[in-house]
Amino acid sequence: MLGVMVAAIVVFLVFLVVHLPFFLLREVKARTRTMTMAMLVCTPLLWPAYHFVNERWLASDVGGTAGIVIFVIVAFTFLWFGYLQFYFSFERSPSLRFLVEIMESEGGALTPAELQARFSFEDVFRRRVGQMADVKLLLTETRDGTVRYFNSPKGDLVGRGCWWVKKAMRLGSGG
Repeated sequence: MLGVMVAAIVVFLVFLVVHLPFFLLREVKARTRTMTMAMLVCTPLLWPAYHFVNERWLASDVGGTAGIVIFVIVAFTFLWFGYLQFYFSFERSPSLRFLVEIMESEGGALTPAELQARFSFEDVFRRRVGQMADVKLLLTETRDGTVRYFNSPKGDLVGRGCWWVKKAMRLGSGG
């Protein structure tokens, strides 16, 4: 079992190396898609990494059982999901943004009005809607001067999955 975790961690480190240049060299619009593609590129490395770890470092001879393959993929996937959560907590969290805005302010303090001036819900709303439209989760139509948003088939699938998780975990209807 140690080999499973070590192999997953080694390939996860390769994933970090593979995806970071995309984020460091330019602004990435489809962040989740870019990280998913990097993950899929790294996934075939899991089996050779597992064998290498077991034969070289742990000195054990392992057969090619399907159960081992599943455990390695699951371990890697959990690391990847954890990283997505970590990444998006910095990218999307208003609470963390408030802390940074206060830290970067002159004197390290802001009034509620100053904080609201720096953190515009309208800007966040426009940016998020734009990002969802860019990756084809959300579609827009204008009728009689009124803009309406609706889910694309892909957006509907993601929305249904999120709805199910929120319902199963009793998270309520809010965001």
